[in-house]
Amino acid sequence: MAELHIFPNPLTASGEFTATVNDNAGLPTNVIEASLAFTVDCRWTIDPITASLLGGTWHVDLYAESIGGGFEGRLGGNAVAVSPGQTTYTSTITVPANTLPNDVPVHPVDDISSVYKMAVVLRHHNGVVTTSITALVEGPLVMVR
Repeated sequence: MAELHIFPNPLTASGEFTATVNDNAGLPTNVIEASLAFTVDCRWTIDPITASLLGGTWHVDLYAESIGGGFEGRLGGNAVAVSPGQTTYTSTITVPANTLPNDVPVHPVDDISSVYKMAVVLRHHNGVVTTSITALVEGPLVMVR
């Protein structure tokens, strides 16, 4: 779980952000089957006063960084419209099958481990302006097989 970062913060605004990696059956996991899609369930809250003042959109993006050689970059993301006064939001990021390569059958070749560190970033946008409301969930480490 991560706290929403709001700077400057004249209203003492607050919130929380969580993200969970799930296998194709919807169960939390740290081992992903390369040949099957997986999801990341995101949930965030913001205090009622700040929620009543917001417009625009939330953007949630999933990134993966390989441990050793391998893919590094954005795996997907979603935009969620702000509903003034709404304090709780959810979004599910779906990563298609075969997006991340699976591990080699016997022993890692070169420096490819098929282990990735996931990071999920939440940003608030008001029109074309990215506001100071952000959050980051770092981890977990996942293995693709």
